Amino acid sequence: IQINDQQILALQSHPPQDAFTDLGNAILMPGLINAHVHLEWSHLRNQIQPQKNFMDWLMAVKCLSHQALDDKHLSAAMEEIYQCGTVLIAEITNTKKTVSALAQASFESIIYEEIVGWNISNMLHPDSHIHFTPHSLHGLSREDLKKIILQKKDDVPISIHFAESKEEIEFLEKNSGNFKKFFKQKYSDKIIPSPKKNIVSYAEELGLHHHPLL
Repeated sequence: IQINDQQILALQSHPPQDAFTDLGNAILMPGLINAHVHLEWSHLRNQIQPQKNFMDWLMAVKCLSHQALDDKHLSAAMEEIYQCGTVLIAEITNTKKTVSALAQASFESIIYEEIVGWNISNMLHPDSHIHFTPHSLHGLSREDLKKIILQKKDDVPISIHFAESKEEIEFLEKNSGNFKKFFKQKYSDKIIPSPKKNIVSYAEELGLHHHPLL
């Protein structure tokens, strides 16, 4: 395989006469795509023990969310992405702390800012390098979800957390369960009303199925 500046120029049945590199017993494959990355949480690696359920894991994350991302952990995470053969990531951010570093990365990226009920005002200050996307069906009111979905004009997919856990589905469809308790405990003044509908039917009602999704 003749390569120049990361581009394949030609395929040959025998090694060329000039210098070449023998990679041994290796696999040649297309670059990988990671469609949902939270690089801004890289510093929490190995700090959260395996949990029994989603809600316990979520509480563990919240307990450590005050810790700030540092350059050392961010650089190590980006190098690992590159070394694993990943050529494109979708970075999901709430803080925008990874934006400048990704501009210098050895791989391509699409950057999303997750919108939830208490930061929707961020959409009043758009950035050409960042795509707004709803965090989830439980993180925004019906009106705000429709607002985000309807204003979407480009062909960049919507990245959204969807039916990730039984707790989420129980909250959206029945307005009960540990998700509701979590919202009341953590965000009592900002709780989002449950639609009390089948989660797929609710997504269709919002028009979510008319867009490419991640």
